[in-house]
Amino acid sequence: MLGLVGAALAAPACRRHLSPEETAEAWERARTELTKGEHCFAGRPEYCLTDPAFVDGAVQPRLDELYGGEMPPRKVHVESVIRAAAIRYKRETMKPENIAKVEELVKERYHDPKVTETADVVSIDMGVVPGRLQGHPATLSLSVKTSEVIDRGEWTRSELERVLGGALSKYPDKKVVRVVVTVPSERGLAPVSYRYIRASKTLVISDPQQGARTTKRLAGEASLTDPSVSLRFFDLSPCEVAFLEPPADQDPPKLCPPDVTEGQAAAAPE
Repeated sequence: MLGLVGAALAAPACRRHLSPEETAEAWERARTELTKGEHCFAGRPEYCLTDPAFVDGAVQPRLDELYGGEMPPRKVHVESVIRAAAIRYKRETMKPENIAKVEELVKERYHDPKVTETADVVSIDMGVVPGRLQGHPATLSLSVKTSEVIDRGEWTRSELERVLGGALSKYPDKKVVRVVVTVPSERGLAPVSYRYIRASKTLVISDPQQGARTTKRLAGEASLTDPSVSLRFFDLSPCEVAFLEPPADQDPPKLCPPDVTEGQAAAAPE
């Protein structure tokens, strides 16, 4: 009996500790998991709060509670730590001062859009529209409460003209000039793309929640700034996404080309 008691008392002292290299690797993995995008606003890494004190502060409490403040040696326990840290990370993001930091990241990303291109297509990704965010503690998520660049649920005409017009001027050799912006909707955030197709002189708007719509064949790019030409989604004609070319005299076209994805474009050179 005494031997069993002694063994039980000695057990904690026998617990294996990670080497400094293993500890560093476990911490790096935890930090990467928290800031790769899954647990951040809109599921995008550019909106992650990456301050070391903030990230580590989401991990350490679990270690203090269960593992004497140190990373556990077993992989399954490290994964459990990361899951608990993710919840704390998102909960801490809900604090007003941290929501304000995310708002700044959104604004910076919007005014410094990501540009990708292929030989025929240039795509400008604006990210999420900037504005006031609100937290939802029940779901540990953020949403866009208000934005000055949203008008009746759509991206404002002035911003569309500014960004698309600038891209058309900058990339006169591209067959398709595409701008994508993520906007709030009743069903959450939606990346809506605006594509000017030079061959047909049409603007196609693709909304993943509501399909694709197209303008009539325009006189040219200058028509995009003509106030008599509506560019609102529901004012345009629905078109079926297809690889087939519509008849040249069909106006507006009843077919429109499929949208491109980030995976179909190569990163533009700096």
